[in-house]
Amino acid sequence: GQTPTLEFRLIRPGAEQLDELLMLADFAMYQSWDEHGGHGFLLKNRELQAKTGRIIPQVNEEYGYEDHYPVGWGENRKPPARSADNRRRLAWEMYMAGGYQTTGERADRGTGWGPDSGGGWINGRGDDEMVMLKGYAHIVEFFMSFEWWKTEPRDDIVGGGALCLAEPGKTYAVYLPRGGETTVKIEEGEYLARWLNCSTGEWSVPAAVHLTSGANLQALGSDDGDWAVLCKRTTPPLALHPDNPRYFLFRGKPAVLITSGEHYGAVLNLDFDPVPYLDELRSRGFNLTRTFTGVYREIPGSFGIRD
Repeated sequence: GQTPTLEFRLIRPGAEQLDELLMLADFAMYQSWDEHGGHGFLLKNRELQAKTGRIIPQVNEEYGYEDHYPVGWGENRKPPARSADNRRRLAWEMYMAGGYQTTGERADRGTGWGPDSGGGWINGRGDDEMVMLKGYAHIVEFFMSFEWWKTEPRDDIVGGGALCLAEPGKTYAVYLPRGGETTVKIEEGEYLARWLNCSTGEWSVPAAVHLTSGANLQALGSDDGDWAVLCKRTTPPLALHPDNPRYFLFRGKPAVLITSGEHYGAVLNLDFDPVPYLDELRSRGFNLTRTFTGVYREIPGSFGIRD
């Protein structure tokens, strides 16, 4: 038979319940609408978890759906308070707190609510008006471009209302909810920086930059659109050792380059299998080989070669 599974669903556990619940659950789920369940909400719960010694994944599973304006509850908000753009920005803020979210498109398109178009999350069918999740796809693309699970919320190292996830010294992901600029207390070094227009999903061309603590990061647009920037530490290339130029420096350590001396005519031969060759070099502690590009041809007689 199948192994039974258990799902522990935690809806807004209070501080007095947290110790007991964290021992039972693998993740926490909440329902907190609009900005009340955004970045600050998830960070606060994360801090409560940290005090117990166990931080678990947390999801705001319901924070108000696109164009959903119920009467008598949900603070009686009016359009465009829960527009697609507003929901997308809230999702960014939750992810920048190290959390997760679930959402629903177009609450005003389904049967029994608004235009009877047959689409909307209420009845589970879609129509051409449901495009909100295209904006959410940009969030996925951004986070999949770095090892997000190694980062932690670090809003303390940025200013100007920016949000930050960081693996200090290696990766800094910064979100500017309303554009503008911010400073980052970053470990000095060489980085590869890329800007993302969070609304359109357009990336800037990667730029190699030297950053120091207090570096200024500025949105590429002049309006209040939201932007994200990813700064990833780059590995310096092979260089002369600054203390002794007779040796090399590689990845912060002195390096001596050792290789074999096979003739390049051999390793370029179509019948040559490079895998066991490179494995043998590695097993002997060699760390260098030669690569030739372009066209190379030897004819009978070259270097004494015979057919």
